[in-house]
Amino acid sequence: MIKFRAWGRNGNYPGSPSEKFEMFYDVSVVTTYHDKEQHVIADFGMYNESDYNGTDIIDYTLMQSTGLYDKNGVEIFEGDIVRYTWDMLSDQNATEKGKKVRISKVFWSDWRASWAVGRKFCNSDLFRYARNGNTVEVIGNIHANPELLEDKL
Repeated sequence: MIKFRAWGRNGNYPGSPSEKFEMFYDVSVVTTYHDKEQHVIADFGMYNESDYNGTDIIDYTLMQSTGLYDKNGVEIFEGDIVRYTWDMLSDQNATEKGKKVRISKVFWSDWRASWAVGRKFCNSDLFRYARNGNTVEVIGNIHANPELLEDKL
C-alpha cells in the first residue's frame, strides 16, 4: 500500500489558516476541487458514510513512504534525513577496515529507479544500507531539520 505524509499548514483553524508548518501523517486523500486547487486531507477516519475526521492541509509537500524501516523500526519517508553506516570490509572499494558513517536525505533516484541516499548524481540504493548488517537511522527531515544537511550536499 502506498503511504504518504505531508509537510504543510493546517487549514481547519477558525478564521485564518495556521502560519505554522508541521508534519502530518496518515495522509489519505488528495483531491482537486472545481477551482483546480489541490487539497490534502490528513488523519482521515470514517465515522459513517457521510462524516470524516480530517484536517485540510494547505501549502503542502507530499512525501512518499519508501516501504523501508530504520534500525529502530521507524518508517522511512522521502525527505527524511538518515545516518547510515556500513562495514567497510563489505565495500569493494574500501581500503581501510572499520565502519563508515554518512548523513543524507532520502530521495527517489530516476537513474537507479529506487529510493536512494547520497548526492543527486552520486547516490546509492537505500535498500543496500537497510539490510545485511548495515544500519540506517532516521535523524530528522528536510523541513524540520535542514541544518543536519549543511555542508553535506
